[in-house]
Amino acid sequence: MHGQSQPNGVSINGIYPLNDGGEVQVKPGRKAKLSFEVFPAKTQEAVADLLAELRCLSVYNPEFISVTYGAGGSAREGTIQTSKAIQEELSADVMAHLTFSNQGRGDVLAVADRLKDIGIKQILALRGDDVGKADTPISVPFGGSIEFIKSLADKGWQNIRVAAYPDMHKDAKSADADFDWLLAKFDAGASEAITQFFFDAESFFRLRDRLDKFGLADRLIPGILAFDDISKMLGFAGHCGVCIPPALTTELEKSARTNLSAAHSLSVLLDLWLRLSAQGVDRYHIYTLNKAQPTQTLLELLGIPKHPDALPSCHKQTIMS
Repeated sequence: MHGQSQPNGVSINGIYPLNDGGEVQVKPGRKAKLSFEVFPAKTQEAVADLLAELRCLSVYNPEFISVTYGAGGSAREGTIQTSKAIQEELSADVMAHLTFSNQGRGDVLAVADRLKDIGIKQILALRGDDVGKADTPISVPFGGSIEFIKSLADKGWQNIRVAAYPDMHKDAKSADADFDWLLAKFDAGASEAITQFFFDAESFFRLRDRLDKFGLADRLIPGILAFDDISKMLGFAGHCGVCIPPALTTELEKSARTNLSAAHSLSVLLDLWLRLSAQGVDRYHIYTLNKAQPTQTLLELLGIPKHPDALPSCHKQTIMS
């Protein structure tokens, strides 16, 4: 799928040469299918703010909107209520995250039932961050992600997505072990995988090419972090185990100390998107950090078409109780 030729052109930002001459001709926005990720709101006021941001993005007719889940189930109510609000107010399909770390089997599956009861049909099954030992022993915990995915499949969930890691999961013993674990998640019932955000397109292509040998390449969706604050992004990447090429890290650190931080962030994302598009990628999962503007700017520059009948209302509206 992915050729071995190395890019030799000049990149948009002039620092990270991702695009060769052929890629300049690519029209990346014509066929792109998008999904957006947000974290749950904690108050009704925050729900209103979040919906206002999402209205600005709904004009791109996303496949689904993803709502995260707090470590150890700490934000389960926020996930449920935010998912419900997005479905009702924006008529959007929602994919809710669900984790099992530091939680009992019965509690987790009860949340899955509640999500199904409010009309959620898509779920992202994750281990979740370890928040330390629980105050009281967890009764009948899941033995791991594979058992968790199988349990969801047994309960009738057909659209189960999982996480994949172009840069290898930070807890994996090796790249091969990480890949074998991803295959096991597909075998357990996963329908698709969404990647952690990344900045080296080659790492995504390597993972996609390995999956292609098992007929799974088209089930891998790249995750793109729409950021405009370089310092925060670098800290976030370090926490998540995301590898940033050294030359790019050096230039980003320089830009973080100037008033060009947002512009430089955008140029990096444009380069990455063009490189992916040139190699046939047409689906993108965007981590929005609950802000519409960075994503909007990126999509407009890429020429992503808006839904012809969409009339966005980018302001807060009163949420009916």
